[in-house]
Amino acid sequence: MKKHLLWLPAAFIGGTAAFQQPVRNWVNPEQPVNKNIQLAVYANGNYTSDAYKKSCAKLDITVTKIRGSKSTVVWSKIFDYKELKDYPICKNALTLQISIPNVFDSKERIVITYKLTYDSKGSILEMESDKEISKGSKNDQVYIKI
Repeated sequence: MKKHLLWLPAAFIGGTAAFQQPVRNWVNPEQPVNKNIQLAVYANGNYTSDAYKKSCAKLDITVTKIRGSKSTVVWSKIFDYKELKDYPICKNALTLQISIPNVFDSKERIVITYKLTYDSKGSILEMESDKEISKGSKNDQVYIKI
């Protein structure tokens, strides 16, 4: 008789583990948070020499909220072509504040993607990069070097 009841504790533990997360979400649901992101855009070097004369850069920034396989663009900005020498140095960086409301940290990711397009006397170079915003962080900074 005792041998037949040995499976009972294992089934109880397995069942408890399977329902723990859904019950926790039902009893204490996650509250959405607002994510605040500060973007700083600045020149990565000294572009005042004649070698960079008439060299320009364009910047496209997109902020995306991803939940599972669904992604939603929540913010986007395009900075038109500007000569490299006209971008500010680090201490005078161009800053932007972005606020993304109603983010569920455990279920959603925030990704910032930016594409730099350089044009140097007709030669085009495109570079793309992205950064994921930390979970649990309500304030984050992203530095974009031109």
